[in-house]
Amino acid sequence: MRLKRILSIIFITSIPSLIFAADTINITGEWDSMDEKTGYKMVHVKITESAPNLYQGYIIQAFNPPNHPNQDLSALKGFYLLHDLKQDPNDPYKLISGYIINPFVKKSKKVSIHGKLIKYGNTMILRNSSDPDQSSRSVTWVRKK
Repeated sequence: MRLKRILSIIFITSIPSLIFAADTINITGEWDSMDEKTGYKMVHVKITESAPNLYQGYIIQAFNPPNHPNQDLSALKGFYLLHDLKQDPNDPYKLISGYIINPFVKKSKKVSIHGKLIKYGNTMILRNSSDPDQSSRSVTWVRKK
């Protein structure tokens, strides 16, 4: 009787982890990148999966910030800015590594990133990995429907 009770407790407590483990979130698709401080849309990106839990992203369209002179940003179309974004296989809401190449900086600076998914995987927040106190800007990505 006691063994039966112990097994039932183990089974009941393991159900959430089984459900969570089965919950795979694929981040492929189209996303809009939004600046955290200004709130304006920076780029519209297509994210593809290059290997299991490993993603790349290229620009479909870039947008001029408000109150800035309009520049021709059509040359950025097809530019791969998101590289080797790795999703944690044990926690699909956690993005553990990757890097972004900023096309708006003349020397195309490479920035290491990490992040997380929120709201059922429809919002992604990426931040500079080399910032231990997380005081740098984060970029919010919103999945297009």
